[in-house]
Amino acid sequence: MTRSPDKYINHNPSNFKHLLFDFDGTLADTSYGIHKAFVSACKLTGLTAPDYPSFRSTIGPPIIGLSERYFPNIDHHLRGAFIEAFRKQYDTNYYRDCRWYEGVENCLDFFQQSGVLLGVVTTKPTQPTKDLLEKAGFTQYFTIVVGIDATGKDSPFRSKSDALTWTLHQLEIDHRGDSLYIGDTISDEDACSLVGLPFIAAGYGFYKWTPEDVYRLNRKNTNQIFDPWITQPLSALKQLSDTLLIEQNIEDT
Repeated sequence: MTRSPDKYINHNPSNFKHLLFDFDGTLADTSYGIHKAFVSACKLTGLTAPDYPSFRSTIGPPIIGLSERYFPNIDHHLRGAFIEAFRKQYDTNYYRDCRWYEGVENCLDFFQQSGVLLGVVTTKPTQPTKDLLEKAGFTQYFTIVVGIDATGKDSPFRSKSDALTWTLHQLEIDHRGDSLYIGDTISDEDACSLVGLPFIAAGYGFYKWTPEDVYRLNRKNTNQIFDPWITQPLSALKQLSDTLLIEQNIEDT
């Protein structure tokens, strides 16, 4: 797909105050551990587990969303038991199966050295996320780490957009043009759109971006949507000072 170059301008990341990352499929490939926990929970509750290849591309929403996708007709008691089993299996064991994408540390170091404050906003639980970052030696890079249960396990966020809204408030971000979110799924983009946060797609992640997705993004009448075809490996994200492009209305240039 060819774009008219005069519709885009270079944008230096040093102009951004905050850069927020998704975790699963953006910073790390956690799909194997998530699938293992899902399969284990299925066995414990008598449900049929999906195979890994088809499951991988659906990772992104909270576990309740995944359960509704694969088991839309089970009653709320069984769903509750399944979710509890998954959380126990994943949070105590399988979360450790985490494979960082190549160049993560270089990417984080680049933005930190550029004076950008970094954060993580994810639908996985907060403590396992912090544990993984600490084990990798990445805790130092992040100002804030927000999981689905950041406000308490008894009152988790209902959605990624709720988590983003809470995070923006905590960071006292009023001008959202000063910040952006990097995620790998269309649900990440939907969440950003709801809260008015610029979004950039990590095309190397779990979600399989379709031409229809790209068309939908490009048809949005907003200057807040970043080019969704940023599909280079994470190791190249530190070059965003040269490659980050913001769609502009020709009439405004």
